[in-house]
Amino acid sequence: MTLRKRKPRGLTLIELMVTLLIAFILGALAYDALQQSRPRASLNETAAELMSAIHSARQSALANGVTFGVLLFPQYANGQGTGRFVVLEDEPVGNGNPSFFSTAAPLNFANYDPTALGATPNGAVITTFDLPRNVLVGPAIGMGSLLPFPYNSIATNVDCSFCGAGGDRRGAIVFDDRGRASFCSSPGSTTITCTSVTAGQSFTLYETDLLVGATYTTQTLIITAPQGIVRTFENG
Repeated sequence: MTLRKRKPRGLTLIELMVTLLIAFILGALAYDALQQSRPRASLNETAAELMSAIHSARQSALANGVTFGVLLFPQYANGQGTGRFVVLEDEPVGNGNPSFFSTAAPLNFANYDPTALGATPNGAVITTFDLPRNVLVGPAIGMGSLLPFPYNSIATNVDCSFCGAGGDRRGAIVFDDRGRASFCSSPGSTTITCTSVTAGQSFTLYETDLLVGATYTTQTLIITAPQGIVRTFENG
């Protein structure tokens, strides 16, 4: 008996439609995952870069024996988004010129223009960092929860715990020559308020596309006052 070879059978129309439907569903799921991952990556990368800049400012203050400030302008329109950070070297202590964080200085934190990026006579602008589109300082409730011990006494229920309540809400992290952190704010062009706190302060970043229900995914950066240590905490 001679066996007859079966001719290869192609896909039927129904099988082809099912195959295309499965491919479409898988493609849609992959696209959705990609769209979700991009905002999270942008938020995480921004927080990491700011953490590095703040840490570098502290190390520079220790290495050079000069005060360094990390200035935060949360409402500044930077051309791509909203928010600008400026790392600035202050006047050397005892050289006769007033500190950048004193209203006695002609150019000081109260009247500083983040667009002009000026520096005091013996100081310098080290670097600037602009927040990317859709990454903002906030939301108003910060990360919305307390940090674990030993950071639970640091306020994280506000967008920026050391920023001013008036004006453009500018705030500053100030590292002295021993690496200790203090914090300054300025509600207007003539007043600077600087305080040393026992625990530390914080500010929070969020991505406008990372909203689940009524809660944003956030990255909160805390700066401890006695040691000047910087850490990040994610919520969501």
